[in-house]
Amino acid sequence: MNPRANNCKILIVSPPLSRIRFNLSGIMPMQPLGIAALAGYLRKKGLDVELLDSVALRHTTDQTLWEILKRNPQIVGFSTTIFNIAHTHVIIRRLKEIRPEIKTVMGGYGVVFPPEMLGSKLEEIDFFIKGEGEEALWKLVCAIQGKADVAGVPGLIWRENGRVRQNPPSPPLDPNSLPLPALDLLPKAPYSMHPPFNIKPPLCLVETARGCGWQCNFCSLSRDLRQKSVERVREEVAWAKRIFKAREVHFVDPTFTAGRKRLFELTAMIKKDFPGLAWSCKSRVDLLDYEAARRMAGAGCHIVSLGMESGSQKMLNAMNKAVTVEQSVRAVRALKKAGVRSLVYIMFGAPGETDQTVRQTMDLLERIRPDYALFAGLMPDPLSALLRRKSSEGVLSQEDVFNFYYNNSAAGTPLENDSFTEIPMADINRWVKDAYTSFYVNPRYMASRLFASKSLREIKNLAHGAIMLAKDALFPPGP
Repeated sequence: MNPRANNCKILIVSPPLSRIRFNLSGIMPMQPLGIAALAGYLRKKGLDVELLDSVALRHTTDQTLWEILKRNPQIVGFSTTIFNIAHTHVIIRRLKEIRPEIKTVMGGYGVVFPPEMLGSKLEEIDFFIKGEGEEALWKLVCAIQGKADVAGVPGLIWRENGRVRQNPPSPPLDPNSLPLPALDLLPKAPYSMHPPFNIKPPLCLVETARGCGWQCNFCSLSRDLRQKSVERVREEVAWAKRIFKAREVHFVDPTFTAGRKRLFELTAMIKKDFPGLAWSCKSRVDLLDYEAARRMAGAGCHIVSLGMESGSQKMLNAMNKAVTVEQSVRAVRALKKAGVRSLVYIMFGAPGETDQTVRQTMDLLERIRPDYALFAGLMPDPLSALLRRKSSEGVLSQEDVFNFYYNNSAAGTPLENDSFTEIPMADINRWVKDAYTSFYVNPRYMASRLFASKSLREIKNLAHGAIMLAKDALFPPGP
């Protein structure tokens, strides 16, 4: 099964994104590791593959379409999120009108809805890949070229005689066995990351694990945590430094600190092999203590993002976080003592949220004073336990959820007035806006950040983030 003969050109696209209110990740483009990983795998198999990062190039849907046509591929894959399904659909629909013979594939996190819904609502798309895409896309290329059976492509959603079919998924891939992501095929764009990261550009993203070993009910990440070896992480950091001249790295996996022995080995490796490298990561609050924070700081870690979510134990329990408020307190204080900054993620709107529980969260933030906080309304993943429960209760249908994400708007759905958890959207929007005002528009906070800043670049970086948040508060992005 080798498609080297009669080779065809494959283009993998990261489509334009919709802006989400108070989501700073939409401000600055970051390297799309997903499409780079796919390209690295296909290239190792001998295929002719190119990448198109429309987010980094700031392309519109029209510009993305014409760039695809200019490159003249035989197969086009689109790596989607739940926030750019509509953009992807528009591009593919128009592409098929002009070049119907081009085979189109949609993968990524946008492929989370029932197969029949995807097949009927996105009928112009030839194939969908659900789950990890490296092996599946490779086998699909073989099938398109007539060298394999499409029924053997793992996780594939396809049509046969007018019926939508879904193939069984493949076992989770071992990330240590995969080739390095094809970072060299990405455009030489000004990749960055939103404030308060990017203190020592150029910055590059690096993945050290796949999946997550916990069961928060608003998330649907794979529960099978698969970590890369310390040596493999060293190779990926070295590769990022070589291709992007990276002086700062952000480790993207949600639980970088999982496994104390491995964490200490990683920090020792970074300190020895990459002196002077600035880096950041994400962590659960129950995976951090002072000794871990101290070693991370000694290896160059300058900020850790914590999935704190709430300062109310009632809300943490409602989200099945399996942590305590006191663990959040200890994590923030451990980082502060070690000289590492903290950014906490807070979500309002879990089942049972009230003005009182929101007040508990804001009181806790005032008490422990993390360096930064990002606030948002709860938006559960479409396949999360929370949304599955709401669907079974008849509160929301899968079609309601699809329409919400497809249109980037709640208009015409039960979410127009109520949230995913039946809390009025007006209340959640008020909580988020008031939280930003309370946390940041505070003379004591602003003075502390100014005095803590270590360079003019950092001050400018933070000012840029503040301006973007203020714009979102005054002029919310439209659908």
